[in-house]
Amino acid sequence: MTDVLTSVGARLADRWIALLVLPGAIYVSAVVAGIRLGHRNAINSYRLSGDIRTLSMVPASSNAGTIVLVLIAVLALSGVSGLTASALGGLLERYWHSSEEQWWLANLAVWWRRSRWQRLERKVTQLVSQDLAGTAREDYKASPATALVLARRNRISVDLPKRTTWIGDRFLLVYTRIESAYSLDLQVAWASLWLSLGDQARSELVAARDAHGATARLGGWAILYLALGTVWWPALVASAVLSITAGLRGRRTCDLLADLVEGTVDRFGRELAMSLGLKCPGPLTRIEGQAMSDLLGKRYK
Repeated sequence: MTDVLTSVGARLADRWIALLVLPGAIYVSAVVAGIRLGHRNAINSYRLSGDIRTLSMVPASSNAGTIVLVLIAVLALSGVSGLTASALGGLLERYWHSSEEQWWLANLAVWWRRSRWQRLERKVTQLVSQDLAGTAREDYKASPATALVLARRNRISVDLPKRTTWIGDRFLLVYTRIESAYSLDLQVAWASLWLSLGDQARSELVAARDAHGATARLGGWAILYLALGTVWWPALVASAVLSITAGLRGRRTCDLLADLVEGTVDRFGRELAMSLGLKCPGPLTRIEGQAMSDLLGKRYK
């Protein structure tokens, strides 16, 4: 047991260093440089090198105790920065999935996305009507202009936006599709479905979830660098790069996780129904799905 705990502790320490401390150390270094240089001397490397030479000439800089204290302080500040970025990432992830009823900023974001989507939807309808002029409906093929506008609309949302971001709407689509196909309330059934999964399926879902969480944490770092940009403009560049990366990676990881969740229900939904004592002789249908929703949701008739 001691060996197992030591191994687990080592893995957790490695993960903590990789995810929080190393990015935090970079951020702490950027903060020190930004405060020292400011906007006016933002990229003046000679000033920083001069400061380093001055510090190296101080007698206390060669003292082992001083070095240890500085390292401890840097590690502590790096850890705090990492935890702050992780917390901001969690808040950002909540914002991604917010609906318009939750708070005023979400309401504004949904309204803005919905107005853009509806404008492009009207354009798609107009272009499709033009394409269909003089053409049989069964022979219809979208013109390049129609396909372009349709792609622009789908980048906002496949359906009418109901969440603040594409990511939120993509996850909502999973619930909608499962409800439509199986009459299954995924929110109610997910915990029981998770218990019925094998190790491989769980590991795939956990890996996809961790990747999506890491993307949100990257957005948290972007917010921290944005705050640093108020005193040191190069941090704004870093914030922009991190924001774009988080946005692009967030869509990719969200799409993968959503597909895995939907595939999990398709693959293991029948096994869950049978484990609950329901008869499911063939593929999962709306009858079994509704029965599972009632049973797991404690909605007894």
